[in-house]
Amino acid sequence: MRAKVFLACCLCGLLLTGCGKTVQYEGRTYSAAALSRETLEWLEWYNTLPDEDKLKIDYVPAELRSAQRGEAMETTP
Repeated sequence: MRAKVFLACCLCGLLLTGCGKTVQYEGRTYSAAALSRETLEWLEWYNTLPDEDKLKIDYVPAELRSAQRGEAMETTP
């Protein structure tokens, strides 16, 4: 019984942290759990823009800039 309760708690924790959920940015996939709420909100907005408008954006959240330089790990190459 304790094992079932422990497993249920672990699964709830994973769901609450967004484990397994991914987001896209410029053709790359990132773990949502590894990004801040602000970055996730920015990505949600950015990904709704038409391609021509995306070219006009000069701000990129620091979390994504560091990932582009290879300082953070993405979920896919």
